[in-house]
Amino acid sequence: MDTQVEAGGVLLSLMQTCRGLGVNPREYLEDVIRRLMGHSNQKLKDLLPDEWQKRRQKSNKGK
Repeated sequence: MDTQVEAGGVLLSLMQTCRGLGVNPREYLEDVIRRLMGHSNQKLKDLLPDEWQKRRQKSNKGK
């Protein structure tokens, strides 16, 4: 499979997951892209939409 097609499929899957969770896909992507550089490979799961949403909700409760 062409790597560009595969990458596009992954991106579309992430966007649909965000929508299904009620997460703004653009807000999610902007935040995750900023975090990727300093993020540990062992903790990449934390950047998946469902985990991202949980962390975001916790941080919003503290405000």
